[in-house]
Amino acid sequence: MKNFSKLLLIITLLLSCNDNTKKVRIYDSEGDIESIETIYKDSIRHGEYQIFFKNGNISQEGKYYYGNVQGEVKFYYETGELNSKINFQRHKKFGNATVFYKNGLINSFLYYGANEEVLYRMDFSEDGELIKENGCVFLNKAIINDTLFNLGDTFSAKIEFVNPEKISIYIDIFVELNNEIIYSKTEGFESDKIYIFETELKEKGHYKIGFIYNSSCGNLMIEESRTNIINIEVIN
Repeated sequence: MKNFSKLLLIITLLLSCNDNTKKVRIYDSEGDIESIETIYKDSIRHGEYQIFFKNGNISQEGKYYYGNVQGEVKFYYETGELNSKINFQRHKKFGNATVFYKNGLINSFLYYGANEEVLYRMDFSEDGELIKENGCVFLNKAIINDTLFNLGDTFSAKIEFVNPEKISIYIDIFVELNNEIIYSKTEGFESDKIYIFETELKEKGHYKIGFIYNSSCGNLMIEESRTNIINIEVIN
């Protein structure tokens, strides 16, 4: 982001959000808008912001949390198309990132670790064909059809794991009913896997189905524990 000291010279107050925050416009020396930011007391960035190209189009937009970029940030091509969506945690890339071609199709999908290292990556052609894939084990998606069930129904979830380096992985599955564990199991595998989990819903209440897996990412020698939680209700 541009030098924050320009705030002292070329700020236009837009609105007062509350007693402690305000939104400001920041202009460059030629009078073109550079950014719109939410400023917390003591000049700390806190809240939504936008940065602009010289042509007036948005370059990026996201949120600050007490001085750090936090959550999803969107980046754009100068011509206005979405370039990428990248998740940030404490001002660093962390988690999912998706890069797009100008035609809207995905260019690449990445997963960043705690030190901004790329743990997993998939690259696609402009026609949408997967052309390269590498990284550690990654839970691609958990698919369920509904979150509301009747007594006696069968809950089914399809969990897709991507494991391009064919490393050993263990997955712990558990089911909680009203905060008490009623089922747990551990399985291991060394390849891509589509895991189908089913359980009969014999009692009313709130169910929590969890999938916990540990992954070591090849030569990066990193181990993480990741959890995917599905919440459902049995109502009748």
